[in-house]
Amino acid sequence: MKKNHLTSLSLVISIIGTLILLILSEYTHPPFLQINEITEEHLESKITLQAKILTIRNSNGLSFLTLSDSTGTIKALTFDELDLEKNSIIEIEGVVEKYQGEFEILIDKINLLE
Repeated sequence: MKKNHLTSLSLVISIIGTLILLILSEYTHPPFLQINEITEEHLESKITLQAKILTIRNSNGLSFLTLSDSTGTIKALTFDELDLEKNSIIEIEGVVEKYQGEFEILIDKINLLE
């Protein structure tokens, strides 16, 4: 009888713990960085960035962007064709990658600010 009770208690605690982690993940945000703050330690990590679109090119369901803030420029990519214009100010969340020796961001979320 005690073994069943402990098993049930363990299962309930595991479910509650999983739910807490899911809820917390919705309220945690990746760090907000400026372009010149992106380093090797950010590779494969999610970040938040605000920048101006210098160039945008849509091709075969992809969008390739060159973004700029007061500290530098960076390339970004999303697997959606975006309906945004050059000089728009956006906030993105994405994962830092390295392509041909340079940092780029694979965009997960994008919000138009201006």
